[in-house]
Amino acid sequence: MTPTTYQLNKYERYFQLLDTDKSGTIDWNDFAQTARFIRDDRGWTDEHAGYKSLLAAMQTFWTELSQRVDTDGNGQVDRQEWQQFYAQVNDEIGRLGKVPAWAMNVVHGFHRVLDLDGDGSISLAEYELWLRALGATVDASAAFKRLDLRGTGRLEIDELEELYSQWVMSNDPSDPGNVLVTGESGDPA
Repeated sequence: MTPTTYQLNKYERYFQLLDTDKSGTIDWNDFAQTARFIRDDRGWTDEHAGYKSLLAAMQTFWTELSQRVDTDGNGQVDRQEWQQFYAQVNDEIGRLGKVPAWAMNVVHGFHRVLDLDGDGSISLAEYELWLRALGATVDASAAFKRLDLRGTGRLEIDELEELYSQWVMSNDPSDPGNVLVTGESGDPA
């Protein structure tokens, strides 16, 4: 299934945010820069257990992502590789009716990165910090309210799985999953 313009724009906006150094590619340095932002925001040192845990989660997330997306193996993900990856995910979800197991590893990696306190769920504060670390300038509280499908004030892994599937597949800006990774559901173009 070929992604729609709306879907391609969502994928592009996420790429833009992950490309923290604005080099036109995503690499480990972008992920490390995001981790350093969170470290500094939390007042952690390089030796703080929270920072070490975050770096480990970020490394796992980057490894899962890059193994699937960096098709030329150069250690960087360019826009073409990014769009091809999401076209593949889109196609597999369309055929299977759910996020394929291999893509779920990326979702679980994303969950581990955002779950800074390690309690198994994501709070508004954790989600907001993630968006700020990426440089997103959105109302994180409004986005989180849409994402909190159960109204518990926390995002559990099964909610994240459902929201990620919506983010990849949805063409309806009102679907809550569309704000998952960037905090916005509009056309970023």
